[in-house]
Amino acid sequence: MFQNSYEGYTGGADVAVVYPVLFIAAILVLFLLRYILRIQKYKMIRWLGFAVLGAIAMLVFIYLAKRQMVRNVSISPFKRSLISPLNLIMPLMASLNLFLGAIKNAFSIDSTRPYYYMPFQMNYASLATMLCFIAIFFKRAFKHHKNIIIFVVFYLISLRFLWARSECPSRHVVYISFLFCIIAVYSISYLYDLIADRVGLKGRVKEILLVVMVSFLCVTNIVAIRVIMARDKMVNTYYIYDYIRAVSCIKNDIAVTGDKVRATDIYIYGVTEMPYREFWRDVVSVNPSKYNFRFAMVQAFDDRSMLSVNVNQAERESKNGLRYYIDHEKLTNAKGRTIEPFFYTFNTAMEKMAGRDYAGALSLFREAAILRPFLINYLLPKIDVKMAGCVTNGSAIRPWVNKLADNMRFDIPKVEKNEYILATMNKELDIYEQCVFFAAYLEHRNGNDKQSREWFSLMRYIEPNYDALTARLKRLPLINSDAGMILFLSESGSRLFDAEKDRCLDRNCSDFILALLRQ
Repeated sequence: MFQNSYEGYTGGADVAVVYPVLFIAAILVLFLLRYILRIQKYKMIRWLGFAVLGAIAMLVFIYLAKRQMVRNVSISPFKRSLISPLNLIMPLMASLNLFLGAIKNAFSIDSTRPYYYMPFQMNYASLATMLCFIAIFFKRAFKHHKNIIIFVVFYLISLRFLWARSECPSRHVVYISFLFCIIAVYSISYLYDLIADRVGLKGRVKEILLVVMVSFLCVTNIVAIRVIMARDKMVNTYYIYDYIRAVSCIKNDIAVTGDKVRATDIYIYGVTEMPYREFWRDVVSVNPSKYNFRFAMVQAFDDRSMLSVNVNQAERESKNGLRYYIDHEKLTNAKGRTIEPFFYTFNTAMEKMAGRDYAGALSLFREAAILRPFLINYLLPKIDVKMAGCVTNGSAIRPWVNKLADNMRFDIPKVEKNEYILATMNKELDIYEQCVFFAAYLEHRNGNDKQSREWFSLMRYIEPNYDALTARLKRLPLINSDAGMILFLSESGSRLFDAEKDRCLDRNCSDFILALLRQ
């Protein structure tokens, strides 16, 4: 597998000049020798000349393509060059790999970057296959349909957006997707008929085998779409994550009461505005910050009347209404009771822990750890935390969240809502770490070391830095004042953490896909 790597190389000028000159010289030599051979009287010499020239042209093409594929090349001064062999073939070659290796490509996309930057998995096999497809297409189809030359013109224009590099925004691939489909389908159909005739496949057997092959490719691409949707859900909803979390918890809280509540009787406080001024004021004419939360309510409740919900109204107006308060990870009702099940159960467990009711606390910590905070359930709905690497590019969740927030700043260092959402997510992870730590400690205290290891190992999928983890936990008065917890954290905890050190990087992709398909 060869991928372009451009770091640390400054000699792009020789690539932009020497390679194109060599390629043009080779083409001129081809035409010159072809002219000489055409005047020859003997057919054998002419065919031999064509074979030699074709072999030379192919060797030159492969040599130049290989140099671009394996060298550290600065493409920037070369990106608009249409005579580069790799530039000419790379978009179609990459499309072939994206289609045949759809699931692999889905897991290769960085889930912290918006706009789906697709990595091009380039190799010699795909290069040879695509060249074969192009040769078959123009040899068999072009002579009967001369008007398809317009596709070539359109393709050359599209190269402006598809120059040779290691990745490309997925929206740019749309420019040539239809052309790739035409070439690939025609060539595969021709080769299939040719092979089937040679081996004697006829009738229904031939048709059934073709249907099986096509169905397999369709299924793998559909699965890849599901994988991409699951992995990139957060990056596509990052700036409304707090809205999604709040409306989901509010909906569940109202459902528990069973009362029919009118939208005009619901009052919600602490809603953070969208960063309209920083990002979208020059793009959209209507300030979305006035409507986004209400739209989220409409989606959650499937009720257009939720557009009338009261957001950040004056307190005096909500005396007889249903009130909810949002403050980062804290979602509370008018009585001050948290409405997210995980936090409610965790807080109750902490009260029992402070009262030294260790049996009751352990039971509630187990329950809270199974419930999990909204963030983890949103990233991994009904999926084990140990599969987090399948969503986070093999990373633990906390560094992935921090990288996601950094990518979503769009070169603006400080955006209030970005910092607000990042703080909310990190606080959710902090509380989950505390929950599984207390569960692990209480299991250890009861002599259940196997269950203790299971609980403690979950923290490795949240925080990969053991020193940072212990520093956060030791800041808690309940832990810092308990010698038994400090000893467990320093000795047993360190050993258990190191034992799980590399497991979160083991992306159980097959199990992750099966979990997605079961949903």
